Amino acid sequence: MRTHPSPARLLVALVLLAAGMAAWPSPTRAAVRAIYVVDRSDDVLGANACTVLPNDCSLRGAMINANANPGSFIFFDGPRDITLLRPLSINGAGTVVDGGGNDVSVHLSATPTTAGNVFKINAADVLLQGLKIWGSSALWGNVWIDGATTKNVLLSGNTIGPYDAATQGCTALEASSDGVYISATGAPGVGEHTAVLDQNTIACITAGDGVETSHVKDVVLSRNTFRRNITGARLTVSQYVTVTAGEMLFNDLGVRITGDWTNALATSSTGNWIAGVRIFGSGAYNFDSGPKGGVLIESGAPMNRITDANAIAASHGFGIRIVDSDFNTVMGNMIGTDPLVGPSGNWNGIEVVNAAFTSIGRLDPGPGNNISNNLGDGVLITSGSHHTTLYSNTIGVDQDLFIKRPNTGVGVRLTDGARLNWVGFPQPSDERSPLSRPLDNIIGSNDGGGIVIEGATTVSNTIGNNQIGYADRLGLYTLYFNASPGIAFYGAGSDNLIQGASAVSNLYGLWIENTSGLVVDGANLSFNQRHGVVLTGSQSVGNSFATLSVVINGWDGINENGTLVGNFWVPLSVYANGGLGIDRMAPDDALNQVSTTLIPTITQYSAATASVSGVGLAPFEFGFALVTPTVSVYGVAPTDRDPSGYGEGTYLLSTTAVDAVGNWSLALTPDQRHDYPCYSAIMHVPLYGSSEFSKVYCRFDAFLPVIRR
Repeated sequence: MRTHPSPARLLVALVLLAAGMAAWPSPTRAAVRAIYVVDRSDDVLGANACTVLPNDCSLRGAMINANANPGSFIFFDGPRDITLLRPLSINGAGTVVDGGGNDVSVHLSATPTTAGNVFKINAADVLLQGLKIWGSSALWGNVWIDGATTKNVLLSGNTIGPYDAATQGCTALEASSDGVYISATGAPGVGEHTAVLDQNTIACITAGDGVETSHVKDVVLSRNTFRRNITGARLTVSQYVTVTAGEMLFNDLGVRITGDWTNALATSSTGNWIAGVRIFGSGAYNFDSGPKGGVLIESGAPMNRITDANAIAASHGFGIRIVDSDFNTVMGNMIGTDPLVGPSGNWNGIEVVNAAFTSIGRLDPGPGNNISNNLGDGVLITSGSHHTTLYSNTIGVDQDLFIKRPNTGVGVRLTDGARLNWVGFPQPSDERSPLSRPLDNIIGSNDGGGIVIEGATTVSNTIGNNQIGYADRLGLYTLYFNASPGIAFYGAGSDNLIQGASAVSNLYGLWIENTSGLVVDGANLSFNQRHGVVLTGSQSVGNSFATLSVVINGWDGINENGTLVGNFWVPLSVYANGGLGIDRMAPDDALNQVSTTLIPTITQYSAATASVSGVGLAPFEFGFALVTPTVSVYGVAPTDRDPSGYGEGTYLLSTTAVDAVGNWSLALTPDQRHDYPCYSAIMHVPLYGSSEFSKVYCRFDAFLPVIRR
């Protein structure tokens, strides 16, 4: 895989250039490098003597000489405001144009209007440094880097565009389509680049882009400031472009990576890397009607990386949007928090739209992304996106887990046909200790809830190990209340899975509305303000729950509204909830009315056989099949006995089938007899569903003596 070399070669060249003016490589330069000093500001073709005599060297004259003498230096005798009557071409390899600390401005004439670029670079090893360059015409860039052999071009310390650093404003309305346009197709060697732009300010290209690369490879944009352009950096069908450090302020778009619709590694925009860039206020000035946001990857651009401490905040649109593009990575960023301003939300933090194999976060221990303060959703996965992975992110709290930083919408939303996505890393049940879960997402404090899956075509998604509503770091718990359900399904399709998630300290733990075919295989839904689990809506059937802990919720443990049937639960433990442990056919949230339908009874405990027994529903025929109910028996600690008498279950002991007349019996182990003197039961009837808990039966109640007067 191609790597992204650091700009070390650039920095060495600058140091040597400052020391001896002979370092920038020029394979074709003359043995003695010519030096030309510009001493006039007009654009005179004949002023090309460039001797020690005064007033005989225009910039155009110096460039004519430099093009004839590769490796030449062009300096200026002092501040100059140079108006060009037509573009300047740099064709001499190794040419250096250096403002030398003087205030040197080079621009095209506006009266009469001149069409074209200010500079066109069509040679290798060229350096432009310390200049103000602006005023190219519409459809042109101020600097155009082109040519089949052009490589190792360096632009350093320039101001490109009509920008006033003192006021941080634009001094003119720029017609330029680009500050810098790069289309060179030279072949850089190892450690070389097509072009390097370092420490430039590229601003006020209000009709175009700060930098646009088109069908190029190996470009480095480092430590630049892009301000008030339509796009800060636009990478069109470009490969291995690195945008690192620097700032992108108040552009309509910070970075735009556009592919060729193929998602092909050989031809499309691929291998580009955005790292350590501050992107702030995108879309604030609304220069055109296009998209607004921090980073956009679009049109089949695969395997790009947005990683390593980018800060994307205050966008008047998305923070990051990945659309129609596969195998992209977003890792280690702050999205919705600015390092200088603080909390500064985007609309949605990250949007994944019709994209595949997007990685958000990381698989190795370490910070994923901090996605907080956004005005919409933290993460939106939509429009058929699939195989997205979302691991090790903090969503709705700060990166250090000290401060609540809510997203106004949902922490993570999957909708509109999103499928086969993973939110949180799924682990087997024996590895669910939070102390061994460094890949958990921590999702808290969000106004719209933790995770939402919605829409009939949104299927086969997995909610794995997430800490929703709280954070556990080595046993230190901090609660981050989500003001809506921790996990919610609204009209979602089938085959979605919850495996290992913990929803603690939310309005509700798990809300299921008009959703069928959901499997919950291991979840902790506890300490929520209202119900631990809610099933509502006439289409909420065929859902199943296993190894589920539903404890210490403010209302019911499991609340099934209305006349729903076909939902099954064998929870691991349900106790100490404010209402019933399981409340079926619940007419409303307040009544806690015990249902008498299909609840099994416990009739005795036999000390001789160390067994609990009772009566359930006898087997029955349905069509051509014999339906045999089963009964799950729970041990109940005396302190967990529900005031209603229709208990809860501290811990699942085992499940057994009824006999031919509906009787059942379960032998207890010595440990079970020792730990639990009381028992409750749930019955499971195929096709119909699971029942509420039976009335609690305690051994010591059965053995109390009868006292008569």
